[in-house]
Amino acid sequence: MNVHPIFVHFPIALLTLYSVLEMAYFKQIRRLPYIFYTKAILVIAGTMGAFVALQTGELAEHTFSGVDMRTLIHVHSNWATYTTIIYGILSASYLVAWLNTS
Repeated sequence: MNVHPIFVHFPIALLTLYSVLEMAYFKQIRRLPYIFYTKAILVIAGTMGAFVALQTGELAEHTFSGVDMRTLIHVHSNWATYTTIIYGILSASYLVAWLNTS
């Protein structure tokens, strides 16, 4: 059974919402005392979910066959890895900043 689609959508939603909040440069939003923690929770939880999605994707990769599918899966896997690494770095920086404020 391919469980990869189940685990993919939740991190996508969290990381998209984090990105929207990060790009929303309104003074009213930036002044909120909890916005840092909201963004930190979104990016950390989204990244943890992305790691799970990446692992289930590796498992699902072996169920597909065919030359055309292999190329598509390889590109898809590369982009998923790059995305997870980038958001992982962001998560680590938010985690360090959060620990320094405590």
